[in-house]
Order: sequence, then C-alpha cells, then structure tokens
Amino acid sequence: MAKHKFMAAEKFGVWHAFDGQCFWCGKPIAYPQTTVDHVIPESVEDKPGLLDEIRRTYGLGPEFEINSFRNWVPCHGNCNSSKGKRLYGPSPAMLALLDMVGRRSDSAAKIARRTTEDREKGRILGKLESALEANVITREELVSLLGDLDHQPLVPGAQPVLELLRGWTVVRGGNGIATVTDGRRAGIAPTDPNPHHSWRCPTCGTYGPWNGVVCLSCGQMSEPWD
Repeated sequence: MAKHKFMAAEKFGVWHAFDGQCFWCGKPIAYPQTTVDHVIPESVEDKPGLLDEIRRTYGLGPEFEINSFRNWVPCHGNCNSSKGKRLYGPSPAMLALLDMVGRRSDSAAKIARRTTEDREKGRILGKLESALEANVITREELVSLLGDLDHQPLVPGAQPVLELLRGWTVVRGGNGIATVTDGRRAGIAPTDPNPHHSWRCPTCGTYGPWNGVVCLSCGQMSEPWD
C-alpha cells in the first residue's frame, strides 16, 4: 500500500498539538524539520488482518485507523528513523502512549482543519513548508499563523500534588499513570506501588519517567516493554 503523503495542514496540526516537541525524544523541534511518525507503523496495513488484531489487542476500537490523528506524532527525522517499523507490544507503557496521542488528536485535527480553511494561514504555512533559509518567512507571519489557534500545553499548569523522584513532581494523575515534570521536561510514570515490569528501563533499572521511548532518568532510548 502506498505511503500516506501528509498535507501541510496535517503536519502543522500534529506539530502544534504536541507543542513543537519531538514525541520520541522530548526535545524541541522546529516546524520545517518536523517529520510525522506513526505510533503503530504504517507497514501494518500491508499485512491482511493484522490491523484488526491490533485494534482488539490494544483496545483501540474498530474506528482506529493507521493514518489518522490518533496515530500521528511529530518527531525529528533521526528519531523517526531510529524507531523505524517496530511495533511495540501492548504493555501498559505502550497503551499509555497511545492514550496520550488519542487525547491530543481532536486538537490536532481542529488545528489542521482551521489552517486549511484559512487561506492566509494556508499561504503562510506553504511558505514554511518550502523554506530552506531562515529569512524566507518573517516573524510577523509566524505570529499570525500561531496567534489564535487552540493550544494544549504538554503539561498543564497544575499545582504539583506529589513528589515522585528527586527533582520530579506529579502534575496530573489517574488510572495508575502520572504525568510528571522537572520544570523543563515532561513524561509519564506508573503510580502503582508494584508497577508492571514493562515500565522498568532495561538500561538504568528505574521506572522512568518516560517520554516516548526515552527514559528521562538515564536519557537512553529503550523499549520499556521488553
């Protein structure tokens, strides 16, 4: 099956909904350098019956599609290449990541739709897409593009309720998973006193926190569900 060719508005919606941060390494990424990755790899569509099996196994529902905002995340080109076509198992960590993407999908779709409908924003976005030099687009145009779009921060400005590790505080929790921050980075970690073994980092032995497949305790890119 042919690969999905992303429209500029789709790419921008995904990038903006995730606050201009790479999903896999958590570092800032400029829009022109952004690539869009599939959490569940696009190659799944080439294997008859596999998508239906994944929908059941991961609890995604029959409406889940590989090429949809529920499965698209922004990332650096090298992070995209590092992940490749790997399909991670349905561990608690993986299900939490898919839930995170799902919760941002409506915002990404709305931003993409509004960008498409606004001809001026579409024109500016087209310039961004084709920009190879920093002076191709002005600061004023970029402010115009970003100014009135809905914005969902990576970590809401909630009061910390519990210290998780030294330097990390919980800002939101529920269903055994906490969103944590150290003031610069954000990730997820289990709150269960006896976490599933899939949360443990195979490199440093901690339970994260995790940002994508990066353990924020040691900085290594790993598969926490190994």
